[in-house]
Parts: sequence; structure tokens; C-alpha cells
Amino acid sequence: MSNPYLPIIVIGAIGFGFAIFSVVAGALTGPKRYNRAKLDAYECGIEPSPQAQGGGRFPVKYFFNCNALYHL
Repeated sequence: MSNPYLPIIVIGAIGFGFAIFSVVAGALTGPKRYNRAKLDAYECGIEPSPQAQGGGRFPVKYFFNCNALYHL
């Protein structure tokens, strides 16, 4: 008797195998030489600042308003 879950297990194994293959293929064929410019965050040509303009802090009511508008 065949297992009724066999097709699901086979499709899951194929998907898992493809995921592992993709990660390994990307690691093997990806770029190997890194430099400082490639590792820096992309900021549209602007040097990143340690804090946002205006002090870098948001008032709590900003987050309450965002949450309230999101749930409308």
C-alpha cells in the first residue's frame, strides 16, 4: 500500500533540495572579492550620518498615529 502523503513528501523534498542547491550555487558562483565600497550601506551618494536630522528620536505619539492609521 502506498502512503497517501507520499506526493506531499516528494514535493517538499524537491523544494528543500532546490533551496539547498540555490544557496550552495550562489555561494560558489558569487563574488569573492569584497572591498570597503561594496560593504558600505548604499545611501544614494550621501554619506550616512550617525543620527537622523533633528536628533534621531521620534515621539511616541508618532508610532501611535501610524498604528492607528494602519488598522483603519
